[in-house]
Amino acid sequence: MLVELPYGHSALKFRVDEGNIKGFLTPRDIFKAGNVEKLVRESLKNPIGKNSVPITELEGRSAAIAVTDSTRPTPNKEILPVLIRELREKGISYGKIKVIIATGLHRPDSEELIEMNVGREVTERVKVFNHDPDSEQNIYLGSTKNSTPLKVNKEFMEAEIKVVTGNITPCMLAGYSGGAKTILPGVSSRETIERNHSLFTKILGGLKRASLFGVLGGNLVREDMEEAASLTNVDMIVNTVLNHRKETVEAVAGGVVEAHREGVKKLDDFARVKTPGKADIVICSSGFKEHDVSLLQGGTRVFASVESIVRENGSIIYASPCYEGVSEHIIEHEKGIFSLKPHEILGLVEEGKLSSVLGCMIYEFSFIREKFNVQVVSDNITEKDLSTFGFEKAGNVDEALNTAFKIHGKGAEVLIVPYGSITIPVT
Repeated sequence: MLVELPYGHSALKFRVDEGNIKGFLTPRDIFKAGNVEKLVRESLKNPIGKNSVPITELEGRSAAIAVTDSTRPTPNKEILPVLIRELREKGISYGKIKVIIATGLHRPDSEELIEMNVGREVTERVKVFNHDPDSEQNIYLGSTKNSTPLKVNKEFMEAEIKVVTGNITPCMLAGYSGGAKTILPGVSSRETIERNHSLFTKILGGLKRASLFGVLGGNLVREDMEEAASLTNVDMIVNTVLNHRKETVEAVAGGVVEAHREGVKKLDDFARVKTPGKADIVICSSGFKEHDVSLLQGGTRVFASVESIVRENGSIIYASPCYEGVSEHIIEHEKGIFSLKPHEILGLVEEGKLSSVLGCMIYEFSFIREKFNVQVVSDNITEKDLSTFGFEKAGNVDEALNTAFKIHGKGAEVLIVPYGSITIPVT
């Protein structure tokens, strides 16, 4: 059987005997695609949350809109013109509207990436700039109950109306992206982000899993983010929900928590997919080119998606172009930590000897390496880089499959997960 797997801007084709295929896990196609601008307009008129009001009723003479960066599939190019139009109708001039690229600790977006993300119509009319997590101008707002010192972008905080955009997908630490994430980590300081992300050590060790993908209950990281958002007095979130074809099926606006949870419900309706059980071999990709930026950006999502459906000592075959290689977070002298066991990584983060941002990703890779055989198909990562993580490089999916069948036998069962970054297997 000929199978096609998303791979960045294109796709990879490979063959698997039908007798070996246990199933395909793909988000269910149950919602019609909508017009983004129309969905956003309706959401702004009907915000979710008891204290939420339509955008036309927000009071203020200046506005800041924090938007997700180019590594996220949020349709900012369609959302922003609607938001800016509404603000202009309230009498706010273009000069009093700022758009902040909520980079968190990602590298700053180039001018080209900014224009691709928000559109020329926006860049030509309002100030658009990257957040700087290391700026001395970030404003201190106090600490959360988890002792996270909250420092937030000065220009965001000084605006009288504060709005954030986002897109809701499963997330390895916050359970789901969207909502408060555009504030923390989006427009927060390095110190704030590091402290928030370190909270994963209090959860994952006990759960005995690689990540918090799709987990909201008891998720200290998410709770801390949402408390941080409340301290900024953000007025409104505007979040979208995309299906696996990147079509917008929902837009929600309103309270940071209430609107976000409504979006999560919509996503769960099609993203939580019943699995036929565990398989010897799982072949997977992210499905979204934005999530194929690097091994750490995409791999953490996809491994989190499939960890529950691979048999112990089974094989994962992950395909991604990884356009920027392993990750911008990796520094050469830190590579020695990648051979550590999961509990050792937790210890280093808790002791403050390892960045929590890097630590949570390396923890997941270490956890996956301990349980499974991993092969990566990628044009932009070397065999040497992969060996650092205990992973193997394969020239293509067919080659990786041949290796996996040698390990597990000709009768090995195969599950295929083409949209791992938006698929939550339910056993």
